[in-house]
Amino acid sequence: LEKTNERNVYKFLRILDKKFAAEVIGNLNINYQRELFLHFEPEKSANMLELVNDEEAVDILLAIPKKRREEIISFLKEQKKISLTQLMSLSRTPIGKIISSEYLSVAPTTTVHEVIEKIKKDTTEFSFLAAIYVLNNQKQLVGVFNLHDLIMHDRETPVYKFMVQNIMEIRLTTPIEIAIKKMLRYHLPALPVVDNEKHIIGMLTFDHVAPFIYKKF
Repeated sequence: LEKTNERNVYKFLRILDKKFAAEVIGNLNINYQRELFLHFEPEKSANMLELVNDEEAVDILLAIPKKRREEIISFLKEQKKISLTQLMSLSRTPIGKIISSEYLSVAPTTTVHEVIEKIKKDTTEFSFLAAIYVLNNQKQLVGVFNLHDLIMHDRETPVYKFMVQNIMEIRLTTPIEIAIKKMLRYHLPALPVVDNEKHIIGMLTFDHVAPFIYKKF
């Protein structure tokens, strides 16, 4: 889908059953989601958002300009509109104050052996290393893998051959409640925090959000 135009995407999503269409939309790259919802007519965007779970819908809405966001929201059904508006009101939560800059990144062509050496050299002071992020030449996040993925491959294997490209990520505007739900739903110990150009800003770990869970329960 990310290799075709917006019109074809919309046609394709319409022929899928609603549950699968929602899953497809949620799994698209966040920057591609942003472009889709910027170019679709507001009513079409609203129709697609009706299919997506509230957490993913809020992430998409917060990635686009306020004027277009308000236009899309105006076409939502009342119940969905209320739910998303309530969730977006939580986006003032300052994720930027709790994220960590302790993350390891490598290029797609880095070999397993080179990654291991980089871990030994660059992470001696790290308190946490659950994932290694892969950045392209523009320093954009394009992949992720964990230590188990790493040791299961030969020393000379480049990481692009086994990295996960469908990355679960958040932004500074993502409400902490939504970040927590993503971690729990996908069993993730950490989430990368990116900007709208997909440059990594930092990493949110489960330890960072544990106090919020503790307060809730």
